[in-house]
Amino acid sequence: MSSKRHKIIYLGLALTLLLGLIIGGKLSAQANQTLKIGMLAHDQPLSYQSKQKVRGANAVLARALGQQLDRPVTIVPVQTKRQLQNKLREGQLDLALGAFTQTKHFQQTKPVFYVRNMLFRRGDNKKRSVEKLAGHSVGMLKNGSQAELLAQLEVKAKRYRTLPDLVQALKQKKISAAVVTEPQYTKYLQKHPELVSAKDPADEIQTAQILHRISGPEVTAQKVLGLTYKDKHLLRQVEHALNQLRQAGSLTQISLKYFKKDISQE
Repeated sequence: MSSKRHKIIYLGLALTLLLGLIIGGKLSAQANQTLKIGMLAHDQPLSYQSKQKVRGANAVLARALGQQLDRPVTIVPVQTKRQLQNKLREGQLDLALGAFTQTKHFQQTKPVFYVRNMLFRRGDNKKRSVEKLAGHSVGMLKNGSQAELLAQLEVKAKRYRTLPDLVQALKQKKISAAVVTEPQYTKYLQKHPELVSAKDPADEIQTAQILHRISGPEVTAQKVLGLTYKDKHLLRQVEHALNQLRQAGSLTQISLKYFKKDISQE
C-alpha cells in the first residue's frame, strides 16, 4: 500500500513538474516573441516618421508596453486605418494604436488618450452653432475618426484627403464646417496666420477667410486606444500593462510631452 502511495505521489510530482516546464516554456517563448504594433505614419503628434524612425506619443507608448510585457517591440507605420485593421486581421500585426470605432471581431482596450476635436467654420459662414449645422455637410479627413461624432451631430460627413483640401472646400462652400483634431488644427493655423486674424479688419476678403471654432458639449474628443483581432489573451495583457503605466503616471508624462497637457483622462 505504501509503495502504491509513493508511486502516486511521484507521478503527481512528475506531472506538476512537466506542466511547469510546459507553461514556463510557453511564457519564455512569448517573452522572446516580438510584439508587432501598428500605427499611422502621418498622425502627428500621436505618430509620425522622422529620420527613418517612428516617433510620437503612440510610439513612446508602444515601447513602454513592450517593457511592461517583457517583449521586444517592432513598430509598423502604415498609411490608413483600414490598412491597420487588414494587417491585424491577416496576422501581420499583434496590436494597433489609434482612434477606432467598434468593429466586429476586433477588441478594444479602454481609452488611453482623449484627443480634442475642433469643429470650425469660415468667417463668411453664419452657421455658428452645432444646432444650425444639422442636416448640412461637414468635412473631415479621410484618415479621421470623427464619422461617429458627425453622425451623432446629425450632419452629412464628407471626406477630404488633406486639411488644405478641407479649407478649400469651405471657401468654395461645398461644406458648411469641418472637423479635425486640435493638434492638426493648431499646427495648420501656425503655418497660416492669415486664417487667425485679418491684417486689415475692414477688408471683407481677409475677414471672410478667418477660421472660427464652433464649440459645444456635443463636440466630444476622439479616443485613442489599443486594438487587437480575435486575441482576448493579448488584450488582457495589454490592458493590465496600460493600467500599470497609468498608475505610474507614465501616460500623463507622455501627454505632457506631446500635447502640453494631460489628455490621459476624459
